[in-house]
Amino acid sequence: MRLDDVAVIQTLEETPIAVGQSVTLTNVGDGLDGAQTVLAVPPYLFIGVTDQGDWEFNYDIPVPNQLLFRDSGSDVERDDLNPYGTLTWTATCSWIT
Repeated sequence: MRLDDVAVIQTLEETPIAVGQSVTLTNVGDGLDGAQTVLAVPPYLFIGVTDQGDWEFNYDIPVPNQLLFRDSGSDVERDDLNPYGTLTWTATCSWIT
């Protein structure tokens, strides 16, 4: 889905993807394919952006496994992908020395 130049996708399973990580979408369509930087991992249904630029959510509708990122384009309604698209990312490792 894309509303007000903010896109949200939902994965089928929980992922370790965190805010700031880059993901690549393929076979999603609607102009959403390509590299994206995750800005939030919201647990509720995204419903738009306020006039002040704040993201709005419907806190009565939990939606697991979502990734939110900025993506300019026409609004796209929430829908399932058939066949499925692909999301890839590189795990981030860190060491304490």
